Amino acid sequence: MKLKVPYNFDTWAHDERYDCSSTLTERIANSEVAFRFDDKHDLVGVDVYVPNVTINRDERGAIVPIITNDQEIQVYSLVNYISNVLWKQTGKSSFSRNKNPEYVAETERIELEGQTVTRSHSISGNACIMGHPDFSQTALARYLNQKDALAMLADADTMTNPTGKYRELFRVLDHYFPFDYKKFDQEASRYLSRFNPAWTECRMFELRDLRNRCSHAKRHRDYITSNSLDGMREINENLGDLKMMAFTLLDNPPPACMRNCQKNSARSR
Repeated sequence: MKLKVPYNFDTWAHDERYDCSSTLTERIANSEVAFRFDDKHDLVGVDVYVPNVTINRDERGAIVPIITNDQEIQVYSLVNYISNVLWKQTGKSSFSRNKNPEYVAETERIELEGQTVTRSHSISGNACIMGHPDFSQTALARYLNQKDALAMLADADTMTNPTGKYRELFRVLDHYFPFDYKKFDQEASRYLSRFNPAWTECRMFELRDLRNRCSHAKRHRDYITSNSLDGMREINENLGDLKMMAFTLLDNPPPACMRNCQKNSARSR
């Protein structure tokens, strides 16, 4: 027996091959995920399947589907990841769950090429997508070892406050270059300058110092808040460069960082 956990999606993801009478299933992170579409070929939801579950009954013998906390954590992480991938591909994607999970016989196969997981309780998240996404298994699994960096990028995109957006984008750089002070400037510049020669050690220092002014009011007398027009201008002038660096790292992660990400991903499975 397996447990189906349904999620609703609000996204611009669209695929002419599928509609309300057909479903696409892919295997993502060793899980079965079914993508649901409406009659206009728009993606409207995903169903994540938790395999090999035992049927739960209440004291009266009635069947009551139950998802454990560990299963729920895995399912949420997967659904959030899928939403972030769709955001990366198209520009918009939010998800929510307002239906309870249900049991499905293991022999009841959905005609699709995959597997996935799902979640309980009502939970929601956001992202954004424009265009036609790639639903291939390869595309959907591309950032599995970088899902934290992808989540930071998606979270930054939903923020309207410039200081919050700047801090969240800079966290992507911190993720790939976990060093302090001058060591960060050196390592980040050494790698990123191969993509843009303007991303020098001096440039890394400028961006890092601006992040500190957005974050610390104790150590920086010239800290920045939304009260400062000059501060807001300075942040907005640098957001484009910082965002470009973050996306560059996501698509071209440093080899050493990828090895660490793969180790962490293996531990969490």
